[in-house]
Amino acid sequence: MKKMLIAIFLLLSAVQLFSQDWTRQTSGTQTYLCDAYFINANIGWIVGDDGTILNTTNGGENWTAQKSGTVNRLNDVYFANANTGWAVGYRGTILKTTNAGKNWMSQKSGTKNQFFGTHFVDSNIGWVVGDDGTILKTTNGGSKWLSQMSNTDCAFYSVCFIDANVGWIVGKQNDGEEEHSIILKTTDGGANWASQTSEIGEILHSVYFIDAKTGWAVGEHGMMLKTTDGGENWIGWLDDQYEWFKGVYFIDANVGWAVGGDGTILKTTNGGGDLDDDSTPFDDYDD
Repeated sequence: MKKMLIAIFLLLSAVQLFSQDWTRQTSGTQTYLCDAYFINANIGWIVGDDGTILNTTNGGENWTAQKSGTVNRLNDVYFANANTGWAVGYRGTILKTTNAGKNWMSQKSGTKNQFFGTHFVDSNIGWVVGDDGTILKTTNGGSKWLSQMSNTDCAFYSVCFIDANVGWIVGKQNDGEEEHSIILKTTDGGANWASQTSEIGEILHSVYFIDAKTGWAVGEHGMMLKTTDGGENWIGWLDDQYEWFKGVYFIDANVGWAVGGDGTILKTTNGGGDLDDDSTPFDDYDD
């Protein structure tokens, strides 16, 4: 079983230290926000309840609403380039834009299961994950979606691929007595998945990797995890001032965003903090 390192700190000290790594931004809404995606340091999108889609062109200083054409909650958003993107959510909703969000069009998913995550490696090849172990894959930009076997009824909340073969999923597993998080990895495009973690009490809702080694996962009770070895080991921390994190995205090893309840948007410019096996996530700072 893979080694899991989780450093959990008292709220009193974590509040002060956490704020040095992440900066709150103003979303202009109290709507529950579920996920963020940026194509560079300036241009990005956030999705959430009631079909909410927000767009920024200045790194999150200002956000503008886009019309999604749905009232269903949108749980995840991903762009393959500056113009082409997808948003997924409740009741099998898959939306696609080819003009940076000026217009969003519905795609047929073939299911009413709730979707929680989507990821594309280019404008054609992508995945959607959701309830009851649902994994869908497309090789033509979403014109047709095909089911992949997961051999589980877990709820999959987020998916991330670094190429057409290597990817990760995070979600919730119920062993009959209690619920806990699960992190899965594939090296063959989703044909097979292997577990990377022991049981984590806090449910993880989003995962993102910038390369084969470095990735982050976020979830309940302010849970944040980071890996620098492709998921073999994860180090993390809790900050209970944030009830839920629903989405995380990084444009490089340093600059990233986490979004969650009550319109929360957090930004980091140092990779979320200094995480290694020999120190706490905030080892570089004095309490």
